[in-house]
Amino acid sequence: MTEVAQFFLIFLGTIIVTRLVLLPQRILYPRIFGYHVHHFVYGIVLVVIALFLSNLFLYAVGLGLFVDELPLVFTQKWSWYRYNSALCRIEDVAIIVAIFLLRSYILLPISFH
Repeated sequence: MTEVAQFFLIFLGTIIVTRLVLLPQRILYPRIFGYHVHHFVYGIVLVVIALFLSNLFLYAVGLGLFVDELPLVFTQKWSWYRYNSALCRIEDVAIIVAIFLLRSYILLPISFH
């Protein structure tokens, strides 16, 4: 399996697992200085670590966590109901399709081993 295919499968799997975990119930996010730390923050941290380590798995997981909450980042409407809304799902699918179409370019400048 190519790196591009591995990247996309891990990326998509991360989004699916995250949705399955967060769909049925609210999960209390940890707080740092009174700010809720959502999973897109973990995604950004993982992407940065993956770039330093040249780790494809961490990169795909981090990008998946970030993209999963991207619609909420754009709208700044942080609620469990918004996260599980049909509009948020449509936005997620659009972003996933864009990542699929650009998957080769996303990995182009990065050499993973």
